[in-house]
Amino acid sequence: MPAARDWEDTIRAVVSHALSQKGCRRGWPVLNHRGHARLNIAAGAGRGRRRQVLLPIPWECDQIDQIRDAVVQVYEEFQQGIEPDACVARRPRADGSRGAEGETAAGRSPQAGHPCRPRPRGTAAVLAPGDWEELIAAFREHKLISGEIKPSTW
Repeated sequence: MPAARDWEDTIRAVVSHALSQKGCRRGWPVLNHRGHARLNIAAGAGRGRRRQVLLPIPWECDQIDQIRDAVVQVYEEFQQGIEPDACVARRPRADGSRGAEGETAAGRSPQAGHPCRPRPRGTAAVLAPGDWEELIAAFREHKLISGEIKPSTW
């Protein structure tokens, strides 16, 4: 698996710090799962049951605050007895819709550009034919970071 980029370490540190402020010391890590944030809850932190919750938030550097806020909200509601899946199902998705229980998160919104590189105003979301190299590079990075393929396979 490829090494985490700096902003991924930042996401994990920000979430960990926010949870520690709420009294949670460990057992609630976040990670990338096919381009979305996934919250893992260890058995010790999840009342004897290990849980995984896919958050409807893209795993991108500009989503740090949204990921932190979502995890803190899930933690606080879990402390009140609400199951994490139910909490996430009520959260709005990136496209503004709300998820139903048991559904996975929607894909990246059409307005989203390349992570960490804001698109200039007025530019279209569709890549021009001359941008194939950039598209291929972004696709390769996504496949490698998500763990779907190994660097040797690419």
